Amino acid sequence: MNKRNLKILITGANGFIGHNLAEQLKHKFSTISPSHSQLDLLDRKKVKEYLKEHNPDAIIHAALYVGSDKRVFSSDMLGKNLTIFYNLLEQRHPDTKVIVFGSGAEYDKSKPIINVSEKESGLSLPKDDYGLLKYTISRIMKKTDNAVVLRLFGVYGKYEDYTRRFISQAICRSILGLPVVIRQNVFFDYIYIDDLVKIVEYCLIHNMKYTHYNAGKGEKIDLISLAEIVKKTTHNPHPIKILKQGYNMEYTCNNQRLLSELSGFKFTPFTSAIDQLYRYYLDNKSIFKKKNLNP
Repeated sequence: MNKRNLKILITGANGFIGHNLAEQLKHKFSTISPSHSQLDLLDRKKVKEYLKEHNPDAIIHAALYVGSDKRVFSSDMLGKNLTIFYNLLEQRHPDTKVIVFGSGAEYDKSKPIINVSEKESGLSLPKDDYGLLKYTISRIMKKTDNAVVLRLFGVYGKYEDYTRRFISQAICRSILGLPVVIRQNVFFDYIYIDDLVKIVEYCLIHNMKYTHYNAGKGEKIDLISLAEIVKKTTHNPHPIKILKQGYNMEYTCNNQRLLSELSGFKFTPFTSAIDQLYRYYLDNKSIFKKKNLNP
């Protein structure tokens, strides 16, 4: 089938990842990305009717139910997000491919997660509700045909929450003439949103060997190094401020399983991606406010 004829349902198109997916994939596939008013994912009957009417070839599930305080993930959100997931999974046609976004939190963030591989999944049960949600969904997906889980460790790019996400906040602070502030240094495995979209596109049109993949760059980098790239890119003259010395717990992954299938895939260098994101914020200064940039 010509990929232009593939019909893709994208949930969560108002969020960071979903917005980028809907924006970029619409040029390559027939995409539908209903708003909450068009489809209440918590309503089992409406989900069934919607899927029957539109009959998508694939579902990319990027929606995440959150409360008013995005910094806190409660047990109530655990139940609602599982309900949404079950509604989509159980009401879809059996031939419909399902792609969901997992998290490195599945490996239990109560301890350092260092160059973790997919084989280490399940060795430790997550102690937080968000990690438990992603872990539970992953276990279900493992027994599901035509399913892919992309475990994320750190994603950055346009449309992310600049008030909470380090790279965007550092760029916005620099544009406003403020120093870059780091609460505490830590090693992450960040992936640029455009690279993630390309990985999702690959998963849509190929039969994947495994169900679960660590979708990281496989290149750990600490916040100080990222801040230095931001400073150089934005010509920020201020010294970097570090509020707490030492390192927080590492959060990195081994991505060899993914790279073994994406033969020859090239990740965008941090310098290029941060430059692109900087230019985006320069062109959209009205979307961020100084009062919202407290570290």
